Amino acid sequence: MNIENVQKAINQIETIEEMEQVIFFLKQRQHQLKTIQTAINKNLLAVGTKVEIPSPTGKEIGKVIEIKRTKAIVDIEGQLYNCPISILEAV
Repeated sequence: MNIENVQKAINQIETIEEMEQVIFFLKQRQHQLKTIQTAINKNLLAVGTKVEIPSPTGKEIGKVIEIKRTKAIVDIEGQLYNCPISILEAV
């Protein structure tokens, strides 16, 4: 899908109710995509896997210590972090 077409469609919205519907559908799709990404990442991860984690200063490298349902405990330079699986990338 072309972003310009999306922008044009958004500019054609005329009521608050229509805008609220669009926002609802966007949030719903965002949730679906995060769920899919979490499932993909969860299948690629195991305890001991090295992962990249986005951070404000760039990307950090860590090691998975424990995998939970939607989050993983990651050791980054001796510090443990509870990270969403959807943001982790196996290295």
